[in-house]
Amino acid sequence: MKKKKQDNYLDDLLKSNPHDALAKRILGKKSHAVDFFKVMLPKEVVALLDMETLKAEKDSFVSQKLRSAFSDLVFSVKLKDSRTKAFLYTLIEHKSQPDIWYILQILKYMSAVWESFHRNTPKKLLPPILPLVVYHGREGWLSRDIVDLLDGGHPDIFRPFTPQFDTLLCDVSTLDPNTLQHNIVLKVFLKILGSAMGPEIKEDLPELIQMLSELMAPGKTTLEYIEIFLRYVISASQDIDEATIEKALENSGYMEVLMPTLAQKWIEEGMMMGEQRGEQRGLIMGEQRGEQKGLMRMMQEKYATIMNLQKYRMKPEEIADITSLTPEKVREILAAGDKGLDLLISDNTTKH
Repeated sequence: MKKKKQDNYLDDLLKSNPHDALAKRILGKKSHAVDFFKVMLPKEVVALLDMETLKAEKDSFVSQKLRSAFSDLVFSVKLKDSRTKAFLYTLIEHKSQPDIWYILQILKYMSAVWESFHRNTPKKLLPPILPLVVYHGREGWLSRDIVDLLDGGHPDIFRPFTPQFDTLLCDVSTLDPNTLQHNIVLKVFLKILGSAMGPEIKEDLPELIQMLSELMAPGKTTLEYIEIFLRYVISASQDIDEATIEKALENSGYMEVLMPTLAQKWIEEGMMMGEQRGEQRGLIMGEQRGEQKGLMRMMQEKYATIMNLQKYRMKPEEIADITSLTPEKVREILAAGDKGLDLLISDNTTKH
């Protein structure tokens, strides 16, 4: 992945659905996907598949509306004893508790693939599809059949007339970490997925980053993975703060390289959200008092941005680009120290 594309991806990771973006970044790499399926699929199934032919397909069957709850990845793979393709459909659930409707998403995908296949090759038999659910919520997983979702009772009577199939499950909370000992990136990925939505991420993160920095060869690839995981955690977790990130990086050897970049993206995102909140408050309330509160919040967050970026040795010109101020104004605010916020507020009051 080229540097520019990598940067764009990481920006999208912060702004869009972080779970979806991270899953597709890690499992979209063939070597990680192969190791993942070798562990998650039954041995008798793995024995039939030619993993060298595993390919990530571009199809996605989760609607934009459902992307905060689900992600999906589609893979094709050839069988060893024939030219037949099988499909591996991986549905990743992001809710803190199981969603009972996941089985409908899987049925929808299987039907869509089979219909498309039959339309394009009407004389061929249908390909096998293996559905796998990856769950990293806080509550225990509860498997469902479609008959469980039917209203009116009498499931035993209606069961023979209702679609029914098994799904494979990867419950991150119960996964034995030793099964992925040989693939450190995959091990860290699943561990971070499992703890990112809870307070334990503050304790887990330093250990996981240390594992990456010690067990992977020093260099660009290790740096990129550490940055990807840290940006994901910043986006997905409510329990992560600057001190936790610094602690995670302090023994990694990548502190000086990563911390300014992470701080910049982190603060930019927070400042942008703060500005939107402030503007929305003023617009919704339609009152001078509401507008003043919104503007005050904007100025406070912009001032905090300037002081934080300066702490990471960013130049006034770089800070100016982020905050939409002039380099001269940034220098003036930095020189004013604690009174820098007053300068921002007075300038904004003059403009309005």
